[in-house]
Amino acid sequence: MIYRYSWRQYTDLFRFFIVGVINTAFYAALLFLFVEIFFLYVTISNIIAFIIVNTTSYILHTKFTFQKNTSINSYKRFVFVSITALIAIGSISFAAEAFGLNYWVGFLLIVILLPLVSYIAMRIWVFGFE
Repeated sequence: MIYRYSWRQYTDLFRFFIVGVINTAFYAALLFLFVEIFFLYVTISNIIAFIIVNTTSYILHTKFTFQKNTSINSYKRFVFVSITALIAIGSISFAAEAFGLNYWVGFLLIVILLPLVSYIAMRIWVFGFE
């Protein structure tokens, strides 16, 4: 069986991409600030940046990407997906650091892998129930 995407799903994906670009730029700026200006450890910097960007992300994805109302249930699911992503971010960042790679290598792995998994989880589970 071939699954066909509706126009709505394509616009959601496009909006998800736009929010992702905004969040990624914000994340990169925070990462640079924490590592290069405040001289924090890379892994700690990634985690702090993630937490800050996560709040912006929930609001933008709820209102703009999926055009839903905020709710406690969607927020709980979003937080669960976010915590799972946070664990992945910490693990990828730690692995890159352990292998002696520049922190931007870890950053690139994070911004390539996590959006795909996050979109699927949000589309189906976080905002699909409302």
